[in-house]
Amino acid sequence: MVERAWTRQMELQRAQQRLSSSQRVLLTCSLVTGLAWAMSDRLRPFLQQFHPSAPAGRRRGRFRLRPAAPGRPQPHEARWGRRHRPALPASDLRNGHAGLFDRAFFINSDGATERRSFMERQLESSGVPFERWPALRGSPSMLETHASYLERGVERHLHVNRSNTTPINGWGTVGTYLSHHTLFEHLVERYEHDDNASVLILQDDTELRAGWLQQLRSELTGLPADWERVLLVWWGLARESDCGPRWCVVRPPAGPTDHNNGAECCNKRFFHGLQAWLVRVRNLRCVLRRLRRRKIKNIDALIVTCNCPHQFALQPRVSRLIGMHLDREMGSERAEVNAAWRVALRPNATRRPPAKPPGPKGHHRRRQGPRLAGKRAAPQPASQQCLVVHGAHDSGSPTCEPWCKERHCGRWCKCQACEYCST
Repeated sequence: MVERAWTRQMELQRAQQRLSSSQRVLLTCSLVTGLAWAMSDRLRPFLQQFHPSAPAGRRRGRFRLRPAAPGRPQPHEARWGRRHRPALPASDLRNGHAGLFDRAFFINSDGATERRSFMERQLESSGVPFERWPALRGSPSMLETHASYLERGVERHLHVNRSNTTPINGWGTVGTYLSHHTLFEHLVERYEHDDNASVLILQDDTELRAGWLQQLRSELTGLPADWERVLLVWWGLARESDCGPRWCVVRPPAGPTDHNNGAECCNKRFFHGLQAWLVRVRNLRCVLRRLRRRKIKNIDALIVTCNCPHQFALQPRVSRLIGMHLDREMGSERAEVNAAWRVALRPNATRRPPAKPPGPKGHHRRRQGPRLAGKRAAPQPASQQCLVVHGAHDSGSPTCEPWCKERHCGRWCKCQACEYCST
């Protein structure tokens, strides 16, 4: 009995020693891992000496220098469709996307299949890995499906008669806002461990020029190393005081400006359009944080208004941009949705006053003067005609959008009541 008890006691002591040893090993591994994580920024340049041609790839942690295997399934695939990872030979990495951005995302609605094919052909021929992000089509159903976003409020000009007490009729603008906002949230969650990761965001009506990757690589050499957002294809005005030979500094106000903006008055728009732009995850975190305090309106103007640091834009000369906005050839889905809802809500929003009862018998209207047959009033200038036909207070006119498209000058519309820019 004594031997048996002694043996049992020795076995318990050995088990306790083994357990304490495993705990010590686990604690040591945890300390080493934490130290390596803290020193990863300093160790990365040292490790890259042994893999100078390895692309950045998608990094779930800071130590991963090589991209994920092409056939490896990812959780995002099952939800948003197939991922495109074209194989690039080592000789093409010097002229490819490596070192510029991780991958490209283009925003495309489910019904726009031709636009989707158009973007896929461009990106596949360039050898760029890309993903499609489904755009949201604005409608009143968003009051339930995206109620948490709409609690921020919607700007007055997106309501009927520009009144906060009337229904929303700018659902195209709201849908565009939410399409970009949900993409930003996805990217921040996806690259949560790498704020320096950069992506290329495109709209599906952007035509990229031949050799755009090489042009982008050469243009980025003139930028500061701490850039966070770069507009590559955009429209609007740029301030000469903020522009150099190749780049402009993006800062608010974005516009449309008014008499409070001094020399920048009036109705001017700066750095609008999100046709193609590079952005780092750090900038998207800043944008999402500042959008919570602002009402919904045009997302391109809102991002400029957020005034996150280190934002730049290519010089607004067509030869400098890496692509073109095909709004005239493909049209604007946002404007089409806005126009449709304005027409649908207009009869319920404005009603004509009842007709006056006829005067007493024998009462005749007083003639205003002789009628001149065959003669018409002289045509008014475009800006005056716009104010007379579609006055600035009446942006809900169903003929305003087509009128703007037909009488554009360059790309900026002369009609101040429309959503297009006026120079």
